[in-house]
Amino acid sequence: MVFFVAMDFLAAIESEFAEARGGGFSLSARDIEFALAWEQQGIPLDVVLRAMREFNERAQKSSPQSLGAYGRAVQKAFAIARTLRVGAHAAVNAGAGVDGAHSENL
Repeated sequence: MVFFVAMDFLAAIESEFAEARGGGFSLSARDIEFALAWEQQGIPLDVVLRAMREFNERAQKSSPQSLGAYGRAVQKAFAIARTLRVGAHAAVNAGAGVDGAHSENL
């Protein structure tokens, strides 16, 4: 099952990368290592793809030669996504007491 998840993850990244480069392109062995590292770090695919698109929009005239060019953008997007998720989780739980009851009911 993990193999298929990784293949879907790679295929989506490869498709996005090919689009950024303007056509048919396959990932190099090094590019695959970058993508698998992101997946192993638990970076959601939507975060990776969004970071790639935002990077491409900023780069406009030049296309990246390797997935390594996206490294900082992906890591930054992941850090932001984690912060937002933790913040949302904390906000939901802010009104709950230890037993799950809302604080105004205590």
